[in-house]
Amino acid sequence: MKKLFTIFAIAALFFATQGAFARHHARYFDTEQHHDIYHQTLEQNGGYKGAQTQAAGGLAKQMRGGFIGDDNPSFTSVMNAKKMGDDSYVTLKGKIVSKIGKEKYLFKDNTGTIEIEIDDDNWNGVQAGSKDTVIIRGELDKDWNSVSIDVETIELAK
Repeated sequence: MKKLFTIFAIAALFFATQGAFARHHARYFDTEQHHDIYHQTLEQNGGYKGAQTQAAGGLAKQMRGGFIGDDNPSFTSVMNAKKMGDDSYVTLKGKIVSKIGKEKYLFKDNTGTIEIEIDDDNWNGVQAGSKDTVIIRGELDKDWNSVSIDVETIELAK
């Protein structure tokens, strides 16, 4: 009897929410109201955004901006990175001088060297040799006796 009551309660809840869902979203099926909502959104977001609208797959969405600073981000040195806490996010500029294992490399700047790990899918088409200067961004991984960087992005320095 208890099971039957539970099933009945779940079915009643399901049908009650389906009706509320249909009433809530019915306005989107009214093409005139949908058209008005579309134009209100365009007015609020500064008009047609072209490919941006098409990429969003529907109503125009306003792209949010962010901080615009200088083109020279502040880099952490290898020496300072080794002093930072575990899970610190760092940006370093230097060279990958050698491969020391599967997805593990030795990174060097003018203050020292540190082991880095770059997953194969994080290279994103970048090809760098030991003579190329790169910018890496990632998370510091500190263990009891080692420090390394788990690289999230890599790019060739300009």
